[in-house]
Amino acid sequence: MTVSIGGITLSDDLRLSGIKNQSLALMSVRRTMGGRVVIQTLRMEAGRPLTLEAFRDGNAVYGHFTGSQIDQICALRDASTEVTLVHHLGTFQVIVTAVDVEDIKGVADPASTDEYSGTITLIEV
Repeated sequence: MTVSIGGITLSDDLRLSGIKNQSLALMSVRRTMGGRVVIQTLRMEAGRPLTLEAFRDGNAVYGHFTGSQIDQICALRDASTEVTLVHHLGTFQVIVTAVDVEDIKGVADPASTDEYSGTITLIEV
């Protein structure tokens, strides 16, 4: 399955985290004047933070972004528009909130085809 965000095709090896880290229900617990406990729950429909990550483990690189992809993803972030994230773990409606990447080669003047590792922070809407 191809990984993409907002129609931008990305590396298939990108890791998506945050799916199982947060409960999808909000809970409020309070006591009545008589001492009884009242618990209210509400299913959370949005707001789950997700992270799309290209990372290095020693000499191995798992996924990567190109400079061109980073420019396009930054444009999505700057526009604050809702886009579709397609990943092996599912399809999600998200907004890009942050881009934190670095050039893998560490050159002073990277080209648009150079590879980057790092994270794209998203919020599910």
